[in-house]
Amino acid sequence: MKSMMEHSGLQVLLFIFPLLGLLLHNLVQRKNLKIVLWCSLAPLLPALFGLKYAVAHIYDIFIIVGMSCAFAIWIADIGRKTLASIMISITLLVVGGIVSVGAAFAGSITTKERWATGRYRVNQVLHQDLIGGELVTYELYRFTTVPILVRHIDTEVQDSTNDGCWVKFEEAKFSLNKCAPDSSISPN
Repeated sequence: MKSMMEHSGLQVLLFIFPLLGLLLHNLVQRKNLKIVLWCSLAPLLPALFGLKYAVAHIYDIFIIVGMSCAFAIWIADIGRKTLASIMISITLLVVGGIVSVGAAFAGSITTKERWATGRYRVNQVLHQDLIGGELVTYELYRFTTVPILVRHIDTEVQDSTNDGCWVKFEEAKFSLNKCAPDSSISPN
């Protein structure tokens, strides 16, 4: 459910992969499609090890490209390629729209602020459900050796009584000064 709330707008975009697959089928040779398919699936491997890309929605782009290539390979054996692609796209648009509306009623998750220094990044995340006040959490990430990948380290929930500058990540032994983040992110 959390993934649906974070990416509710992107679910509607799933309808586009059959149309991209039809376009790729007409423009690219089958051998090259397989190469592009494997090249789009390989960057998804860090997810198996609990890593995320520092760039937002990059997994979604690789998934749509991979699905488009797989569809282009699959559609080569079908008779009415254009009609099949349009029908599948319309079906996915309707289903994605229904899921997106349901996810919108479930609530939303947005990143309000982001602080980064050295090897650490902290995101201030707002969770807003349909009913009730918003929940503010702080997520601590550490950049890996490859600086485009981050690993989630700890999450702290902000108390409603705590309006101070400091956020303490007890488990990670790390503190963030929200008032002056450039000078005060340091391990406890």
